Amino acid sequence: MRLHARTIAFGLTLISIAFAVGYVFSQIENFNLTTVSFGKSKLMLSVGELITPGYQFWVFRYGSVFFLGCLGLLVTQYHIWGKVGFILYIPLIVFTVVTFFRIQLDSLLGYQYCNLLFFTSVATIIFGLLIVIWRQENNNNNEQVYLAFTLLFIVWVALARDAVRFDFFIGIPLAFFTAAFIHFVLDTLCTKLSEKKKGLQTCLKVAVTIACLITIMFWTPAGAHTKRSVYAARHLRKALPGNTSTEKAYRWMMTHLSPNAIVAANWTYGSQLNVLANVKTITDQDHYLQHWIYLYDDHVYYAKSEQEALEFLKTHHATHIMLTRNEPYVSYLNTKRSKAFVPIYPTENFMDAKVKIWEIHYPPDIKSNPKYLETKPPE
Repeated sequence: MRLHARTIAFGLTLISIAFAVGYVFSQIENFNLTTVSFGKSKLMLSVGELITPGYQFWVFRYGSVFFLGCLGLLVTQYHIWGKVGFILYIPLIVFTVVTFFRIQLDSLLGYQYCNLLFFTSVATIIFGLLIVIWRQENNNNNEQVYLAFTLLFIVWVALARDAVRFDFFIGIPLAFFTAAFIHFVLDTLCTKLSEKKKGLQTCLKVAVTIACLITIMFWTPAGAHTKRSVYAARHLRKALPGNTSTEKAYRWMMTHLSPNAIVAANWTYGSQLNVLANVKTITDQDHYLQHWIYLYDDHVYYAKSEQEALEFLKTHHATHIMLTRNEPYVSYLNTKRSKAFVPIYPTENFMDAKVKIWEIHYPPDIKSNPKYLETKPPE
């Protein structure tokens, strides 16, 4: 069987892919339910990291590395697999176009037609890679490396097509294919020089490589990727909450509040309160009862009476409430409060503080109401 090892491996791989695709289609109703009820809900669409990236985002994020990486992806197919690699050119071009120009094509061709082109290109690329590797008689030492980075590019770019949060992992294959493109161009230039000029070839490779790297990394018209990377690290993906008033409030809660305390706050602060302040919350970023977030907005931020707000908070066993300047200024609690809300942090200049914490003292007439525990809107 050794003579037919590649063919056997090719067949087994196709069978495995067929089983995987068959399983996905057998669970298609669950995928559709997830997309409708969770992935495309009003709340999820408001999360910045889940927005669909446009062409300007890719250019802003990666500069010239974005273009050179895409060119390198195409060039390496021929560089590694020869003329057989041309099988992948059309599906790779379609894949990059319907991904990086998705917003424009959605409005021009329609959402469903663009998705059809996208999934068809992905399937064709995967099948094409299998065909190319199967037909390759001489196993290139670098074949597996290029194959791995090609698949890495396809997977993460495909995920980032629907949500910008996955773009972080695209930098690795883009850097690899940018380097591969520069290497391919230099090899092409050097092959035109005679064998007697090997010293010139070496100098040319070193000089051009250094010039390319300096241009890509530091020259602003070419993208200045170093500046973009520093900006992304400091601002786009900076650590939260950082050295801010919110972080100081968390440290105060860690010291002064019981771990059993339940602090009502905007859902975006939930996980930070759990981890950094060591308290419990009503809602957080990982909360699967999305309707509670809407209930919190309706009955705490925009409560029509203090009794309504207190009933909601008592139903969820809240012992404290935290408000920041980032929350609605017109909310009920920012304008009207009774003695049921006792200010406890900060102890000085409370009215001017950016982060305020109250302890809740419920009056005897405040009762829990099960309607505040509903998990979905009434039909």
